Amino acid sequence: MCKSLPYTRFSIMDAIGFKGGIWILWDDHEVHLDILQKTEQEIHALVKVLPSSPSWLLSAIYASPNLECRKILWNNLCSVVSTFSFPWLCIGDFNEVLNSSEKFGGKGVNSKRISLFRDCINSCGLMDLGFVGAKFTWLNKRYDGGLIYETIDRALCNTEWRTLYPEASVYHLVRTRSDHCPILVKLHNATPPRNLRPFRFEKFWFSNPHLGGHCSLFLDKLN
Repeated sequence: MCKSLPYTRFSIMDAIGFKGGIWILWDDHEVHLDILQKTEQEIHALVKVLPSSPSWLLSAIYASPNLECRKILWNNLCSVVSTFSFPWLCIGDFNEVLNSSEKFGGKGVNSKRISLFRDCINSCGLMDLGFVGAKFTWLNKRYDGGLIYETIDRALCNTEWRTLYPEASVYHLVRTRSDHCPILVKLHNATPPRNLRPFRFEKFWFSNPHLGGHCSLFLDKLN
């Protein structure tokens, strides 16, 4: 399937049965990319947008629905800070909300799980890039009265990456067949949306009332 798509290169972390799996696809005429590390929940790559730009670190995330496995991911992300010193963009399905406003329906949020995720983000020095589009990025597709919406897909970056791309913005695209909505990251905008100021999670709050849908991640030319 990857070979049939309009990209010249790709890197895959295979799914285990029907669970997990991460694909990164790119056009090496537009983006130079070196894969640095891979695990079941993450692919880390060094990116250089051609023809010339500083190199930066991309982390593509597909967090496990299992809490104990997610703890391993949180530890791995914290180790990235001490291993690499690049502008850093971390994007994907983190399978965790950060406050009660990011969930609609079902049981209440788990404060312990939220605290673990927050601690990881703060230890990594990451901030949220904000978004334009639907507030919720995933739904469980149960229409029998048990419908649940959550914001579990997001784009995070460190201060260096935000400084490198001050106009970068994130769009939650329309969900079609998936239970997630795709996330599109644009590095440059002629007029950056006013509500896309970066913020840390202590100040994290969504006010968009519109419902959306789960996120897929492709790396295309980002400008």
